[in-house]
Amino acid sequence: MGSPTVEPVATTPPQQGAGAPAAANNQNNSGAAQTTTNAPAVGVQSVTTTTTTTGCTNTVVLNATYKVKLNVGTYNLDDGVITTTGASKLPYVLVYASFSQPDSWTVIKTSTTTGGIVIPLENIGYYRLYIKEPRLTFQANSTFDIPYHMNTDGTASTHQVQPFFGLRVESANNCAADATTNKLTPPFTVTTYLPNTLSRAANLYPTTGQTFTLTQQNSQSTLTLSGFTTRTRSSATAAFQTQTENTYRITFQLWSDCSRAYGHLHTRVQNSTHRTILENFYREAMTVSGNSRRLTFRFGTETRDREIFFDEGGTFGARQTLSFSSQTNMTASEAIRRIHPDVWDYWVSAMQTLNLTYSKIGSAWRPHIGSTYHRYSVALDFNDTRGMLTVPNPNYHSGSPPGSPNAQPEIEEEITITFRRDLAATDVRQDCNPSTALSANSSTAPTARDKRITLSKNILNHVATGKLGGQLGWTGGPWTLNYNQVGITNNTTRFITTDNTHKHHIHLTVGTEQV
Repeated sequence: MGSPTVEPVATTPPQQGAGAPAAANNQNNSGAAQTTTNAPAVGVQSVTTTTTTTGCTNTVVLNATYKVKLNVGTYNLDDGVITTTGASKLPYVLVYASFSQPDSWTVIKTSTTTGGIVIPLENIGYYRLYIKEPRLTFQANSTFDIPYHMNTDGTASTHQVQPFFGLRVESANNCAADATTNKLTPPFTVTTYLPNTLSRAANLYPTTGQTFTLTQQNSQSTLTLSGFTTRTRSSATAAFQTQTENTYRITFQLWSDCSRAYGHLHTRVQNSTHRTILENFYREAMTVSGNSRRLTFRFGTETRDREIFFDEGGTFGARQTLSFSSQTNMTASEAIRRIHPDVWDYWVSAMQTLNLTYSKIGSAWRPHIGSTYHRYSVALDFNDTRGMLTVPNPNYHSGSPPGSPNAQPEIEEEITITFRRDLAATDVRQDCNPSTALSANSSTAPTARDKRITLSKNILNHVATGKLGGQLGWTGGPWTLNYNQVGITNNTTRFITTDNTHKHHIHLTVGTEQV
């Protein structure tokens, strides 16, 4: 693992004073000035005394702050090509506990990674970094309750959500006074650690226990974390260097254990308009077909089922990691419970508003390849979609008897589309780019292609409206689209971007915590 950089930073101007008694070891026979420094804790004054030839002592007082800098990066896969980028937009919470009260945690700060995390070292004790649960807010100096994974009956399990990184900071002098006051007095040691309360095998978690002795003048290379592996680099823009034996690897398993499994009694489920539907996800009350999952539901007094189908590929990476409750691999149902309830609340509401009857989900939460959106549990990928569209009745006749099928000028027709641009040219389902012009007679005699484009435009107009309204964050898809291309006039701003990763689905990020 690369070494943490711990830097003393002056935070106040020097204060001059005189008349303090000179320490014995400040004396010398030549009469020349000699300086010694008592290195400070964070926010504790650093006292430098200088004895002059006249016997007077000048005292310089500096406040110093010590911090550990961590550059955080992730590996991403795009058409088989792996690239390393900064792991930005991951919300986290940094907490602290003293050695004397190791189960009493206090929030130091919450923030979002911008490629790195700064850990201020204020006292000796334990420091942990947790993924911040979406929608939760924390105040500095408030009590932090370690979260627990939830059972399918909605109760809290006995299994803690894990931090993704931890430090143990101790006095290098093993000073009893430091242990009593928690003061950080250099020289001190910084040791990486993980609590591993889930009793994972050593090979499933990063190697920890590396200790660095740090002094006020210490300056070492930066510790660089990654969702897959860690590499050191000389600056934020420099290329990552070859891995060494000191690599700290945030494994798939650790990321999985850091991501909470939610239950149906979660506040965001219980407060949802669609509570009874959402509860079925978190009760694991879905139809099982191999590693695929299917949830059927109805709105109100409907007589026809609607369906959300979760493809087995969407949980593949998760199913390669262990369940929070055992040493066996998690099921697809448990992987789906790692998705934050707000994601399902948004999408079920969208299906009702848009009158969608079927939605195939390709991926959501996952602890491996991809952006922090998916790893943070607030992303949803969908492609195959069916929905009802109001269209002209081709058999309408004004003279038809009232109540007969031909008496209605418009009818509801179920349209099937898929948000892809990578299928064979003969697969008409993907011919639904909403920026494509409709036929001349689309209002009176729409073609099958017109209907696909219209349904696609309705769905993406809803997505665009949600993004403008703050319900959604980053969005991607098979085509680059501006707001005006989906019916929002006078707005040429791009709202969907595309690349090879998103050529076969629409990506939604629910909420704006990662904007």
